[in-house]
Amino acid sequence: MSYRDLAEHAVALFGAATDEQLAAPVRWTPRWSARDVLAHLVDTAERAVAGEEGPPADEQAHAAVLARRVPGAFFS
Repeated sequence: MSYRDLAEHAVALFGAATDEQLAAPVRWTPRWSARDVLAHLVDTAERAVAGEEGPPADEQAHAAVLARRVPGAFFS
């Protein structure tokens, strides 16, 4: 699957989700909601475009998710 295919699939999946579904906790990382996972995906893409290599530390990833929980701050 190409990155474009994956991105289109994610947009379709998250775009069709209700607010309730987006607020639901995620089984494999219960501190995060589905919306938080989407925020993590956006942050990862932004880091890649900025030329950052490798995965962020857990604390950095969680901080990026928390920052996007602020109303109006989802896309920086």
